[in-house]
Amino acid sequence: MADDSPTPLPSASAEPTPDDTPQDVRDRLRMIDAAARAEYATVHGALPADLPPDGSGRVRAALAAHQHTLPDAQAQVALCLSGGGIRSATYGLGVLQGLARAGVLGRCHFLSSVSGGGYIASWLTAWRRRCADPAEPLRALAASAGGTPGVETAGPRRATHALDAPEAAPIHHLRAYSNYLSPATGLSADLMALVGTFCRNLVLHWSVLLPLLAAVLLLPRLLLVLQAEVLAAATDPARRCLLVASLVGAAALLIGMAVAYMAADLPGPPPPQPVADRFRRAHLAPLGLAALLLTLLAPLLTAPADSTPITTSITTLIIWALCGAGLHLSAGGLGWRWRRWRGLPPRSEPRPLANVITAAATGAIGAATLAWLLPVLGTQAATTDGRIPLLIVGPPLTLAVFWLAVTLHAGWTRHFKGEEDREWWARAAGQWMLLALAWTALTVSVLWLPAWVLQVLPEKWKVGVPGVGVLTVLSGVMTSAIGYWSQRGAKLIPHAERLVERLQARALDLAAAAFLLLLTLSMAVVLAVVLHPPGSAEAGSALALAQRYRDDLLHQAPWPALGTFAACIGLAAVMAWFIGVNTFSLHGMYANRLIRAYLGASQMQRRPHPFTGFDPHDNLPLAEPAGPPAPARDGDAATRSGQRLFPVIQAALNLVQASGDRLEWQQRKAASFTLTPLHCGSDVLGHVPTAHYSSRKAGGLSLGRAMAISGAAASPNMGYHSSTLVAMVMSLFNVRLGWWLPNPRARRAGETDDMAGDTAGARDRAATAGRAAAPPVRPPPADDLVAWPGRAAWIRWGRAEPRFGLGTLLGETLARTSAQRDFVYLSDGGHFENLGLYEMVRRRCRLIIVSDATADAGFSHDDLQSAVRKIRIDLGISISFERGLPTAASVRRNGRPWCTGRIAYGDADGPLARDGLLVYLKPALWDGLPLDLLRYAQSLPTSRAAFPHQSTADQFFDEAQFESYRMLGLLSALQPFADGRWPPLDEGPDHRDPPSTPSTPSTPSTPSTPA
Repeated sequence: MADDSPTPLPSASAEPTPDDTPQDVRDRLRMIDAAARAEYATVHGALPADLPPDGSGRVRAALAAHQHTLPDAQAQVALCLSGGGIRSATYGLGVLQGLARAGVLGRCHFLSSVSGGGYIASWLTAWRRRCADPAEPLRALAASAGGTPGVETAGPRRATHALDAPEAAPIHHLRAYSNYLSPATGLSADLMALVGTFCRNLVLHWSVLLPLLAAVLLLPRLLLVLQAEVLAAATDPARRCLLVASLVGAAALLIGMAVAYMAADLPGPPPPQPVADRFRRAHLAPLGLAALLLTLLAPLLTAPADSTPITTSITTLIIWALCGAGLHLSAGGLGWRWRRWRGLPPRSEPRPLANVITAAATGAIGAATLAWLLPVLGTQAATTDGRIPLLIVGPPLTLAVFWLAVTLHAGWTRHFKGEEDREWWARAAGQWMLLALAWTALTVSVLWLPAWVLQVLPEKWKVGVPGVGVLTVLSGVMTSAIGYWSQRGAKLIPHAERLVERLQARALDLAAAAFLLLLTLSMAVVLAVVLHPPGSAEAGSALALAQRYRDDLLHQAPWPALGTFAACIGLAAVMAWFIGVNTFSLHGMYANRLIRAYLGASQMQRRPHPFTGFDPHDNLPLAEPAGPPAPARDGDAATRSGQRLFPVIQAALNLVQASGDRLEWQQRKAASFTLTPLHCGSDVLGHVPTAHYSSRKAGGLSLGRAMAISGAAASPNMGYHSSTLVAMVMSLFNVRLGWWLPNPRARRAGETDDMAGDTAGARDRAATAGRAAAPPVRPPPADDLVAWPGRAAWIRWGRAEPRFGLGTLLGETLARTSAQRDFVYLSDGGHFENLGLYEMVRRRCRLIIVSDATADAGFSHDDLQSAVRKIRIDLGISISFERGLPTAASVRRNGRPWCTGRIAYGDADGPLARDGLLVYLKPALWDGLPLDLLRYAQSLPTSRAAFPHQSTADQFFDEAQFESYRMLGLLSALQPFADGRWPPLDEGPDHRDPPSTPSTPSTPSTPSTPA
């Protein structure tokens, strides 16, 4: 299991000098520079002269500076297709047709896409790759614009299939598969295959998570068994002394380890290399285990009946205080050495003697407090009824003693300890509190709450055990469904007031919490039935049933509980090893149908399986080249033609677990992650050549996989939409469209291996041992521009999924995805930025077209606002819209569903940088639209969202819906480029509200139907 402890992430925008930066930062800068260089050479056919070397962190800035020197005719152009499911894809199809008809599409260097926009962008990419002439699809798109009112045909059209339709076969294929999840309506084979696949994957998924949950719920039972064994052994004085010595010694060792890590990890001078955080495994876990051991020890420390309690108590306090002081000092000294072993510079203590005295005093007070508290708690276990309360409150109270000692230490060292140390202690105390709360919730849910439910519900609410199970299933299904169809609880009721929206935002979390509580109760009852002693009398009344549950807990036989616990752990581990973390999520089912609908459209010789209807050749490698740049006839390398419509598919790198120097990302919880034919990765981690990424034997990541990852909207971890409780419920019901891919980071904290050095070291070791060295891992091609910094990273990058996915699955379930694991979790690009604009501004594209087909019936432009904000924060570039943004009223007034914006590149690149032009398209209705389109909009029932902003949850388009969105996209794209030129910034449509006059009320009219 990979370590998921957070370590500081290097800044994506920093450009440090390689001489004084850690090796992993230099690796990341080399990867970023090499990726930018390779992409620019592919898109433009040549590189500018005198570029900085890779690893300087300045290659991208140099390429941006070169872009600002080019005239508009040679500047970079980008088309961005937003997320929004099949609605965005169908609207984007019309946009592609309109731009092709206007002669603009062929001028675009980049084709940036997110989620639903990635469907249609991947469709066009696959079509161009399968054509001998990549320009042929553009001509076909332009020709298909014929038949549009006010648009002349682009030459003669010919039949492309048996139906003699006036459009190319790939476009007709999209019409046939507009209902891509289940093309045949009704109770079809596709629909039943969806149901069968979901049920199969759910059962396999539950074979991992449910046994694991059962094992967790068995822990309090096992501790009760252990407690009973300890009490039984304590009846013998000799065994009692041995038990006391063993428990005290083990607890002391664990406490010493926790104190030593505290001394080894306190803030000090910054280390030369990043150091991994080991707080949970080296401090929190030993401290929690020590609290459990001391709780088991408590009943053994009660004073015998024939002794003098006061004398014994004073003696015990003194002995414990001296031992506590000695343990604290010796562990602190060991921690200083441990600090050096971890590679941390030594700390300077201004008053070492005062620090030693204070440490000894607080250790003595903490130990003396335990010596007083544990016998008091132990007296509660003298009776059978007191054993359960002891296990519930014992560990939290013991942790509270540790907190008291650290609090006193922080107060007494105020004069010579800094704020950094106090912050470390405060954070540690917060983790102790969280552990105490988790333990209390677990033990109450297993040891007390089920008995109360069994007693109260049948008598007062007439709800029996089967009813609790039904409520559990229903609440889980409802929470998962809401989490799937609605990414934010605040949008469950579109027309609710703001206060109600906030309540709804928490309602989804409350529903998830209720389900998890019901699930815990149901599984606790099931475990009670499984472990119920055979042949015992059955209880009749509800009160007797509750008492039977308590009796089974207190008199549980050890071997059945241990055997069940081992069986649960073994089953979860074995199933996790065999089924993996990716294969049996919903992603495969989703990706297969997207590939059939969009990538299979351009395969003219489809040979689908007669039963399944799928053809494996529909998919293509993402890294498949569209052809190398060809030199011009005059041989001048500077005038070589590059590749146009270079696809940049965008996903979200989920960073839900807060990281040290990325606390400002706790709202976005994600970073940009791009998937291109050349490289895959993020500036946060680095970029890996696509041909060697994820599935090296298959030529790298596939185009269909990248398309499905970018559209993985329903995921337990989904960027700024993430909620821990909802993530747990969605993961339990396998509502998982996200995908785990290898971490592009070259090396993790503490890794220093280099491929060449590692290979040479292996040879030297083999020669010393007198045997042949193992063959080294094959290095990347010689012409690859990426510096491959380590053998371990090279092996990891080629894996399709984790070998043992239990740890990654738990990270997904608990919403603890981070950039520190060997594998990172990717989901819908809209979970970071839903327009595809961010990466195009990073590339300094001077002319950018954005097709925003997100569901935005209120024209609040939330996704545009989010993109503008992230671009200003991360890239230092502002985007402004002086003439306003389209609204339903303004488009009805002026008939123009688009606007222009200014991209102020000079904010980041200096006064010599030229501003960029943004053309923003927004689906809206206006007078003069075709009759069928307006009639479709008017025919929708009032209970459904208004066209053209129907819910993204609707992924089942019919013919009228498909054609209406396609035609609207075509007409919207034709308007700004009607004459084949880009609209000037100051001549864009004015969407500002007109001044209202008292005599002429401003009431927008509804679009009229043409006669």
